[in-house]
Amino acid sequence: MELLTSVLLLASCLLAPAEGAFTSCGGVRTNAKGVIRSPRYPRVYPHNSLCVFEVKASPDAVIKFTCRRLILQSSLGCSKDYVKVNGLLYCGKTAPKNVFSSGGLTVEFSSDATVRKKGFTCTYTRVSGSDYVAPTAPPTTTVAPPTAPPTIPYGGACEDLLQEKSAWAEGWLGVLSFPAQDPSAGWTLGLALSAPVQEFEQWEGTVSAANSTFFTVAKDDADLGVGSVISLEFLYRFDAVAPSPIVTSVYLNGEQVCFSQAPTLPTTSPGPDTSPATTTDIQVIGGGNGNCVTFTETSSWAGNYQGILNVTVPGDVSSWSIVLRMSASVDNFQAWTANVAPTSGTSITLTNKSYNGVQSAGAVLELGILVTFSGTTPAITAATFNGENLASCGATSAPSTPAPTPAPTPASTPETTANPGTAEPSTQAPGSGCVAPGTSYNYDEVLHKSLLFYEAQRSGDLPDSQRVTWRKDSALGDAKDSVTNVQLDLTGGYYDAGDYGKFGYPMSSMTTVLAWGAIDYGTAYIQAGEMSYMKEAVKWATDYFLKAHVSPTVLYGQVGNGQLDHAFWGRPEDMTMDRPAYKITEANPGSDLVAETSAALAAASILFKDSNPTYSAECLQHSRELYDFADNFRGDYDATIPGVSEFYASYGYYDELAWAAAWLYRATGETTYLTAAKNHYQQLSTSPWEFSWADKTPGVQVLLAQLADEVDKATYVNHVTSFCNDIVDNRQRTSKGLLYLSQWGSLRYAANAAFICLRAADLGINPEKYREFGKQQIHYMLGDTGRSYVVGFGVNPPLRPHHASSSCKPAPATCDWTDFHSPDPNPHVLYGALVGGPDANDWYEDKRDDYIKNEVATDYNAGFQSAVAALRSLTDCGGVTAAPTTAAPTPAPTPAPTSAPTPVPTPEPTANPGTEEPSTQAPGSGCVAPGTSYNYDEVLHKSLLFYEAQRSGDLPDSQRVTWRKDSALGDAKDSVTNVQLDLTGGYYDAGDYGKFGYPMSSMTTVLAWGAIDYGTAYIQAGEMSYMKEAVKWATDYFLKAHVSPTVLYGQVGNGQLDHAFWGRPEDMTMDRPAYKITEANPGSDLVAETSAALAAASMLFKDSNPAYSAECLQHSRELYDFADNFRGDYDATIPGVSEFYASYGYYDELAWAAAWLYRATGETPYLTAAKNHYQQLSTSPWEFSWADKTPGVQVLLAQLADEVDKATYVNHVTAFCNDIVDNRQRTPKGLLYLSQWGSLRYAANAAFICLRAADLGINPEKYREFGKQQIHYMLGDTGRSYVVGFGVNPPLRPHHASSSCKPAPATCDWTDFHSPDPNPHVLYGALVGGPDANDWYEDKRDDYIKNEVATDYNAGFQSAVAALRSLTDCGGVTAAPTPAPTSAPTPAPTSAPTPAPTSAPTPAPTPAPTPAPTTPNTGGGSGSCFRFAKANSWDGNYDGTLYVTVPNDVGSWNIDLQLSSSVDNFQAWTANVAPTSGTSITLTNKSYNGVQSAGAVLELGILVTFSGTTPAITAATFNGENLASCGATSAPSTPAPTPAPTPASTPETTANPGTAEPSTQAPGSGCVAPGTSYNYDEVLHKSLLFYEAQRSGDLPDSQRVTWRKDSALGDAKDSVTNVQLDLTGGYYDAGDYGKFGYPMSSMTTVLAWGAIDYGTAYIQAGEMSYMKEAVKWATDYFLKAHVSPTVLYGQVGNGQLDHAFWGRPEDMTMDRPAYKITEANPGSDLVAETSAALAAASILFKDSNPAYSAECLQHSRELYDFADNFRGDYDATIPGVSEFYASYGYYDELAWAAAWLYRATGETTYLTAAKNHYQQLSTSPWEFSWADKTPGVQVLLAQLADEVDKATYVNHVTAFCNDIVDNRQRTPKGLLYLSQWGSLRYAANAAFICLRAADLGINPEKYREFGKQQIHYMLGDTGRSYVVGFGVNPPLRPHHASSSCKPAPATCDWTDFHSPDPNPHVLYGALVGGPDANDWYEDKRDDYIKNEVATDYNAGFQSAVAALRYLADCSAKH
Repeated sequence: MELLTSVLLLASCLLAPAEGAFTSCGGVRTNAKGVIRSPRYPRVYPHNSLCVFEVKASPDAVIKFTCRRLILQSSLGCSKDYVKVNGLLYCGKTAPKNVFSSGGLTVEFSSDATVRKKGFTCTYTRVSGSDYVAPTAPPTTTVAPPTAPPTIPYGGACEDLLQEKSAWAEGWLGVLSFPAQDPSAGWTLGLALSAPVQEFEQWEGTVSAANSTFFTVAKDDADLGVGSVISLEFLYRFDAVAPSPIVTSVYLNGEQVCFSQAPTLPTTSPGPDTSPATTTDIQVIGGGNGNCVTFTETSSWAGNYQGILNVTVPGDVSSWSIVLRMSASVDNFQAWTANVAPTSGTSITLTNKSYNGVQSAGAVLELGILVTFSGTTPAITAATFNGENLASCGATSAPSTPAPTPAPTPASTPETTANPGTAEPSTQAPGSGCVAPGTSYNYDEVLHKSLLFYEAQRSGDLPDSQRVTWRKDSALGDAKDSVTNVQLDLTGGYYDAGDYGKFGYPMSSMTTVLAWGAIDYGTAYIQAGEMSYMKEAVKWATDYFLKAHVSPTVLYGQVGNGQLDHAFWGRPEDMTMDRPAYKITEANPGSDLVAETSAALAAASILFKDSNPTYSAECLQHSRELYDFADNFRGDYDATIPGVSEFYASYGYYDELAWAAAWLYRATGETTYLTAAKNHYQQLSTSPWEFSWADKTPGVQVLLAQLADEVDKATYVNHVTSFCNDIVDNRQRTSKGLLYLSQWGSLRYAANAAFICLRAADLGINPEKYREFGKQQIHYMLGDTGRSYVVGFGVNPPLRPHHASSSCKPAPATCDWTDFHSPDPNPHVLYGALVGGPDANDWYEDKRDDYIKNEVATDYNAGFQSAVAALRSLTDCGGVTAAPTTAAPTPAPTPAPTSAPTPVPTPEPTANPGTEEPSTQAPGSGCVAPGTSYNYDEVLHKSLLFYEAQRSGDLPDSQRVTWRKDSALGDAKDSVTNVQLDLTGGYYDAGDYGKFGYPMSSMTTVLAWGAIDYGTAYIQAGEMSYMKEAVKWATDYFLKAHVSPTVLYGQVGNGQLDHAFWGRPEDMTMDRPAYKITEANPGSDLVAETSAALAAASMLFKDSNPAYSAECLQHSRELYDFADNFRGDYDATIPGVSEFYASYGYYDELAWAAAWLYRATGETPYLTAAKNHYQQLSTSPWEFSWADKTPGVQVLLAQLADEVDKATYVNHVTAFCNDIVDNRQRTPKGLLYLSQWGSLRYAANAAFICLRAADLGINPEKYREFGKQQIHYMLGDTGRSYVVGFGVNPPLRPHHASSSCKPAPATCDWTDFHSPDPNPHVLYGALVGGPDANDWYEDKRDDYIKNEVATDYNAGFQSAVAALRSLTDCGGVTAAPTPAPTSAPTPAPTSAPTPAPTSAPTPAPTPAPTPAPTTPNTGGGSGSCFRFAKANSWDGNYDGTLYVTVPNDVGSWNIDLQLSSSVDNFQAWTANVAPTSGTSITLTNKSYNGVQSAGAVLELGILVTFSGTTPAITAATFNGENLASCGATSAPSTPAPTPAPTPASTPETTANPGTAEPSTQAPGSGCVAPGTSYNYDEVLHKSLLFYEAQRSGDLPDSQRVTWRKDSALGDAKDSVTNVQLDLTGGYYDAGDYGKFGYPMSSMTTVLAWGAIDYGTAYIQAGEMSYMKEAVKWATDYFLKAHVSPTVLYGQVGNGQLDHAFWGRPEDMTMDRPAYKITEANPGSDLVAETSAALAAASILFKDSNPAYSAECLQHSRELYDFADNFRGDYDATIPGVSEFYASYGYYDELAWAAAWLYRATGETTYLTAAKNHYQQLSTSPWEFSWADKTPGVQVLLAQLADEVDKATYVNHVTAFCNDIVDNRQRTPKGLLYLSQWGSLRYAANAAFICLRAADLGINPEKYREFGKQQIHYMLGDTGRSYVVGFGVNPPLRPHHASSSCKPAPATCDWTDFHSPDPNPHVLYGALVGGPDANDWYEDKRDDYIKNEVATDYNAGFQSAVAALRYLADCSAKH
């Protein structure tokens, strides 16, 4: 079998495809079978994205790659539209064709390559060589002459040349690609990194390392020509910190190729010294004319320092070079804004970049540098500038280094005092204060502060009234014309965002929106006392616009170069860069910018009309001129202003033209402007995505809805209604309710939408709905989620906005990139600024360098402020004055709105007006799903109507969908011979008119299957006759298409031609060729699927139409033989079909057809064939669909196969459904999500398969619940239906041509496609494609991914509905079932799990504590007896347990049951059943329970389904012997086996029944956390029980967890010498049995720490003795393991072998080697951690056991010396351990051990050592865990250090805890979320650290509240406990082997792992891994991420609980 693997490497998304599954990059998709394709329809994807696909193959394999219909656009150039194959560039119309490659290939598509009218397809096939076996490294270095290489100038950013392939916490893998500019023989590349890395790997060149931050790669045999592309793959690894090292410079043959601005602070190097910067004067002899130099060090750490080199320039220069002399050699010298060559040695030369060579006399160059060295610290001793010596600038020439400004306290609101040390404005609004009802949000304060933000953004000569006084005059030289260099006066205006560009486009947009709010909500501003400031804010912009409009057709549209501006971080007052002014002219137009400026001035003219009529008139005159200019000289402004598209690109100008005209009409009343606005509007989409600076369409809609005359008004009202309804009802929301349109400024878009819809509401359009939406969005921003997003306002506002000037300390302190990187809050509070906002999961971090979330901008605040004004106007607050502003005249009165159309009611008993619609009332009695309003009969009825709407051909008289007429009556001519055929009939595939035989036959089979197995549902619904018609419409067509035994017409219509047509099928005129499958041109997949469809149809029609049934069967047989004998993929025969329905192999269809033929005929050769074909398939399919029938084959064979094979297929379908239900991706609201293309189709198909499996008795409860949940999602559980014409808020605009057409004879074409109106014909019953992975769905016709409909979509869906209908006791038209004949009996399952179902369809379970009556037999066997205990009963069903006492030892058994009346289906979970119906039932043993001992009681869960009288068991035999009734005394009255404990009764005082469980009652007095039910004593008690459950070795008599026994008594043999050792004891690490010394010692230290510092808590809880036992069980083991001063055994057990075993530790038989650490093979991290554990233990035992304490201390000392003297990572010594607990450096453990030894001994040498080791660590750790002890060291040193150093450690631990509490990711319910692996462990550890810090007096209230909140989350605050055996709804199935085992001597193995039952033993006190980032948790044993338990998980948790217990006032004071 040919096998290639395709992997999507790089895109906007990263996906790892499963076999046969699609991966997608923007719409370009690939699968594992050799096809890469673009979408079916035209689509444009975001520019600058990239899709890279890697095709992996064996090294000897030759791959052919070719593309069809891939048209590259030469007009775009080779940098925008290209394909690269193995680095070889194709562009300029040259596309890859027949490219051959060895060992795989890599294909890169540019974003623009996906813009195609008809899509493209590329294929890759293996033409020689062996199959792919394992991944091999892809080609790494390719130097190939491209056709036309992209131009990437030297001096660009390195990130532009790098492609990331993979990134993880400790490494990065990617490719560097760029063209050479000079020829050379061979090359050498140099790569500089921003911080040290541990390893650098490259696989082709020769690598050498200058140091840990600079590497060279040389290749001598690669000749370079000009334009040759170098492509280099490399990887580096580093310590896991954030952010990661980046490539900062690349050199080719010594010449710098690129640079990137590295973070000022290194990211992964050892911790920097954060002491205040020092300024160094550089001593030189002589000096030039005023030129001088000084260096300011900002930080230093081992082998590194960095800082700023300031050089004062003596005269005007156009380029410069600076030569530095160093006192000692440097290893690597980096500069962020200069080229460096060489980068090492004692002489370093810096030269200018391309953008900073021009410097004026007196300018100060600021060069950030980083120096790395190995020996003596190299100082700069001399310097020259352009050859002249530089003198020291002296103390007065450079600013002194100020003491750092402390972070201000988070702003109190309102803040009435100035910021300390700065002049801050009053933040008290002058108005009366208008608080939003039910909140604390003072709208007046928000308006006040937002206007302060605009003052902070002012450029130019600031007025005396300026209130934001830390801002000063700036940019007074603005600006010089960018072309002529003539000086202009363009001072004033606003800086755009956090930087200093004055972008006219967004500035004018924000001005219009601000003015709009002031015009329409002027009263709000007046009452708030803000109107004068509001007008000042507008006028500051419009004054600038008047200056910029220098003549009628010249407008200066921008001041400042965006790139230069972004390279500067500082105050605007200090800017020195060039600030060119760019103009719009007739020759170089910019209609969007010009028209927007016109709109702003028109709106301003209204605002100032009464208060300043002269100014108003001036604004209006300029507005008129600008509008004429924009309209008469059209063009996009970003084609005129260079580089602006990177910041604010053009997106067309008709919206701005319409917007300006509408504002001019509003300002003047002149109808010519209104006419113009309407005309421009005609050019726009009426369904805009957003209202923003980029798209004014919704604003135009609102204005025209307000201003237009009555004739047109309704149109605009409908359009704005459509926009707001779409915004409110359909668009993506975050989980907390924020409208989420974009990650960039997410709040800006939500605020803008809120304002538009609030305006619409005030026009009378859905006022209640839209006002509620507006309020909800704005209140989200003000604090509804617990934080404000407005700087300086409300609770927990942002402190670090991405805003340069406010980040600067007060002048004259220097401000530069150091301030950007500072973690401190901005020194100036940027009052009122709205930040960008959270991501799609409501996650927000207050970090200045996260510009996506923390950018501020003038346009962000405009819609926000205006929306607040709108809400203020709705609030009855009054204010400073109630006098309204004089409103600007509105020429047209505000209309009474025209309502948007009401959605179609469902069911709709009448026809659609103007068309003939079918009745939508199902004829059946109506079967409503219990607890819902979903009428299953209605769904079946409407789905069948959809199939009628899809009919092609001559429609019958019975046709109910009467708007469809006869069509395609000429189908079709043979595509080769052109002979006319009769291929009329059949179904159109989707929303278009291709008749694709492959999906048509697939849907026919699935429809027929549902009708066969759920015929009763159709009969009772009154739909069976329609159902058969639906199937027959397809099979009639197949019979026509099968023109001879080996010829089948498989398709009618050309897909491409078909897709180019939008209209009615009745109006088609295009050619419709017919494509055939023949022996010479086979297509086994299509042919076999057609065979399957006809076989299934033969069964469906067997009784009602036997002649037709026989005809179908005969064709099915012939087609199967044809498919089997002439094999091949059909898409290799039918041209172009792979773009629509590609082949994915044919074995699944062959197996499928054979299985259906066996079911139809009972002929065993078909069964044998089905099994044989199945052998060729993967047993783990991804999906059930038209493309893969494997799960369907599994279900059929599970039903049909004989007993020998049945178990195999049952197991396979069980694995599929378990995988589907338990493991696959779900949307947040629960939809199974397998693909974006028809997401609902895949979920419905999976639901159907698993419902069929359930009806075979396989996990019925579980699979039925899954099926119901999926189908009910589609019917409306999320608040909307996805079935057209059904339920609440169904789709109105399916992507379906014929239903989108108005009734004939109206024309129908692409205009109808683009219409925003609902489809004129309701396409009843069609299931649309569905939502995306976030449940986001838009009802838009042109979104074919979400709104496509297709016949195959409905097939699985309809059949699943029939399955659910059959489970519901509804009755119907008739109760007589259709016989679905089958020659093979329907078997019971063979391996279904244990539980009997308790929730079949809608039962209200009826408990039956007394057994159901049985009839005792006369006689009876030797002590054998039976009884039945009913558990539940509901209509037509009951279930319960049959107890049979076994008389003798047996090796197998059978039980015959006689029933009082006939049963329809008898199921048993742990027995085989045959037959399954009638009055006599036989149960036989499973393979695993045949052997039974005398006296044993068989417990058999059964489920009985019946139609008439309730059938009772009247008699039974066991192996032929009659069974008597056991009687009341023979079986327990409630005889269930040991159940999973009831979600924990707490405290639980009794043992687990049948096992020996410990007492779970804590001996202490009981300490309940105030306001909760959490008994801290109980938690401590149970956590200590968990440690007992983890014990290894010879267990003591005091062992309380008695189901655990002695184990691993042979531990262990030395892994090298095989010598037997005594390493018994210690703890098993987790749910398995490795004894890993590293985490074991870590947990011991943390446990002991809690016992030392919170001993009173343990004593009062009565747990101290157990606590000490827990510690001592570990330390006893450590003492054994430390066999000599420099030998420590660090691990017992092989992790891989251990993980392969699931069972009891008592039953282990695998080898358990012992691995040691020695001098020659060191392991400092493990050894030092063990030292720390023993030091802590020595303190714990000092009083109670001084001899033991001394022994521990002595070993601790020796181990510390061993760790310190023989250094190395332990995972380099112990093989394989890095897979489990890797090394991450050892300085933290050395510091940790030394600190504990100091605490234990008081010897200062240990304190000194701890401090020294600490210097090597990052002071900003990510976590406290087994891997990183840094926060623990910080706490200990903060406690233990002398006063000189204490403050340092206090500051560091404060920074850690503040970062943890304030900045880190939280789940929606508040859990600190640092990692998915053991999420609770990390949160518990952080809680403990911060609780310890609190007890040292550091932020005690804050940190204690945090600690309590985290621990209480784990104990149950979210409604469930995460501690086994504690609290409400605790975990029942922890991933823990021994507790999952039934009591011995029962076997325990992987069957127990896979059991769905709760663990038989309750693992009291274990903390599980925990939920994911969305608080999602499933109690599933096989989900080890969420359900793993481990000794280290409990350590920090238990110690934190002890800390909280200590704080609780439970007994005597401490």
